[in-house]
Amino acid sequence: MPSDPPRRYLSSHGYVRLRWYVGEGTLVEVYEHRVRDGVVVSGPVHHINGVKDDNRPENLAYCASQAEHRAHHRSVDLRAAVELYEAGATTRAIGARLHSDASHICRLLNECGVPAHPRQRVDPDEFRRLAEQGIRTQDIADAFGVCYGTAARWRGRLGLPGKPGRRPS
Repeated sequence: MPSDPPRRYLSSHGYVRLRWYVGEGTLVEVYEHRVRDGVVVSGPVHHINGVKDDNRPENLAYCASQAEHRAHHRSVDLRAAVELYEAGATTRAIGARLHSDASHICRLLNECGVPAHPRQRVDPDEFRRLAEQGIRTQDIADAFGVCYGTAARWRGRLGLPGKPGRRPS
C-alpha cells in the first residue's frame, strides 16, 4: 500500500473507494472495506449493519467463502420482503430496509414465485433509448423499478455495451 494518505470517494454502488496516485498518470484503487490492518484482503467482506459505507472494523465480517457471505444475506425476513413488495416497494427499497441488496431481494422473490410488479416490466425500446442517451445502468434500473442485475441482463440481451473497465478489487 502506498504511504501517502488516499483520496476517499463513494462509488456508484455505495461503497467507499480509496485512490492513491503512485506516479504520473498511474493510480491504485481499492474498496475501503477490503483493507484490513493496512493489507488488502481477498475474499468476501460482509457489512453487518448493511450500510455499505460504514467500514468501521466492528461492522465488517471477513468471510472464508462466498457461500458464507451469501448465508449472511439469506437471513432476510422473507415474509417481510414479500409483504413490502406486494405493498408496492421496490427491491432496492426493500433491500435498504432489510439490510440486504436489491439483487438478493430480487432473487428471493423470483425463487418464491412472486410475480413482478406490472410497473417493473422492462420496455426494451425505452431501455435502449435511455442507454443510448448514456444513462447509467443503475439509473435505468431505478426508472423501471428493477434491481441492477435485471437491468444489466437487459443491457446484455439488447446487445448494448456496458460500462468500460471493471470495478476495483
